[in-house]
Amino acid sequence: MIVLAIAFVGLGGVLPAFAAVTHVALAVALTLVAWRTPAARLERSGAALSAAAAGLVLGLPILVSLVPLPASVRGVVSRGHHEAFPNAGWSPTALDPEATIGAAATLLLVVGFAAGAVPPTVGRRARASATVVVPSVAAVLAAVAFAHAVSGADAAFGVVPVRSEAGRLYLPLVNPNHLAAVMTALLPVCLDRALSARASLVSAGVRLEELPPVVGTAAILSVLVALRSASGLAVGALIVVWAVARSDWAYKRVAAPIVAVLGAIAAAATVAQHPSSVSGRLGHWWDGVRAVPAYLWVGSGVGSWAEAVSPYRTDTAPIGFAHAHAEWLERLVETGLLGVPAVGIAVWLLRPLGGSSDPRATPLAVGLAALLVAGLYEFPTRIPAILLVGAGLWAYRRAFDDAPRVSLRSVRVLMVGLALAQLPAAAWRAREAVADAAAAQ
Repeated sequence: MIVLAIAFVGLGGVLPAFAAVTHVALAVALTLVAWRTPAARLERSGAALSAAAAGLVLGLPILVSLVPLPASVRGVVSRGHHEAFPNAGWSPTALDPEATIGAAATLLLVVGFAAGAVPPTVGRRARASATVVVPSVAAVLAAVAFAHAVSGADAAFGVVPVRSEAGRLYLPLVNPNHLAAVMTALLPVCLDRALSARASLVSAGVRLEELPPVVGTAAILSVLVALRSASGLAVGALIVVWAVARSDWAYKRVAAPIVAVLGAIAAAATVAQHPSSVSGRLGHWWDGVRAVPAYLWVGSGVGSWAEAVSPYRTDTAPIGFAHAHAEWLERLVETGLLGVPAVGIAVWLLRPLGGSSDPRATPLAVGLAALLVAGLYEFPTRIPAILLVGAGLWAYRRAFDDAPRVSLRSVRVLMVGLALAQLPAAAWRAREAVADAAAAQ
C-alpha cells in the first residue's frame, strides 16, 4: 500500500527521481515479504508465480523489439521501421528504444507489486480485510482527487503541469477519464459492501468496519459526477445497476432501470459537449488501423505509438495523440502479432481459478473488468498508478481461489529475484530523471 500511495499521489511526477525511489521501495518490500511472511502463507502464494509468469510472457514482445537486427531482416519483420530508418545498419525494431525500456521498467514494477501483494492477502482474515482496505483506499484517493479538482489549480498540487509527461503518467488526478477509470475499478467493492451494510446501519447503528464502504461509495460517486467524464458516468451507472440488481433491496427493480437511464443521459450529454474529441479519436483510430500492416509481426516497440502512426495520419483534429486512446489497437501496433498471443496467455495465467463461492470475490472481479472496459477508449495499462490499483484488486481476487500449495523456496526465490530486478529499473528511472533535468536547463 505504501508503494501504491507513492505511485498514485505522483511523487514520481512531482519529483522525477521518486520514480526510482518507488522501485527501490518495492525491492525492500519484496525482500521483507520473502523473509518476514510466515512459511504457511508463502506456501499458499502460488498466485505470485502466476503473476511472474504473466509478466514474463508480456515482456517477451518488449525484449524482441529491443534486439538489434540487420536491415534485411528488419525490412521483413518491421517494414515501418525500415522505411523510417532506411540507412540504419543493425538496429532494434523499436522506434523509440528508450520509451520501450521504460515500458519494461513499468512492467517490472507492476509484476513485483502484484506478486508481493499475494502473500499478505492469503488467509481468511486477510481476505476479509478487502472489504475495509479497498474502500478505505478508494475514499482517500477520491478525497485527494476532489480536493485537487476544487482547488482550480492547473498543475497537480501546484507543482506538475497537467500536460507534462510526468504528471500524465504518474498522476491520474489530472485527467478525468483516467481518474474515472480508477474510481470505477474501486466502486464495485465499495458499493456492494455499502448496500450489504445498509440494513445494519439502520438497525444496529454505525459500526466502524461499515464506514469505509459507505464513505468510499459516496466519495467515488461524487467524483464521477464532478468529473463529467462520459466513460466514467456510463461505466459507473452500469456498476450501480449491477450492484443494485444483486442486492436484497426491495425497490431494486425500479431503481436499476432509473439509474441506467440517468447514466446514459448524462454520458450522452457529456459526449455532445465535446464532439471534436469523439470525431478526433475515430479518425485517429482509423490511422492506427492503417499503420498495422507496417508493424504487423513484431510491432513498433511499446511506447512508440506516436512515431508509428505519424506517417499514416490523415485526421485534422487539433489534438496530439501520444497514445491511441484504445488500448487494444495500441497494443497491436506496438507489439504486432507477437503481442496478441502474449496478451491471451497472460490473461489465462491471471484468470480466477474458481473453487470459491464467497460473494466478496465477485465485486473484485467486476472492478478488474471495469479497467479492461476502460481500455476500449483510454490507455489504463500505460499509467503505473492505474496498473498498481489493478494489481492490488487482482491479488485480493486471487486470494479467494483454492490455489494449490507451492514450494516455499520457489516463492522466496521469486520475491528476491523480483526485488533484484527493481534495481536496474530504478537505475534507468534515475537516468531519465538526470536527462530530464539536463534538458530543462
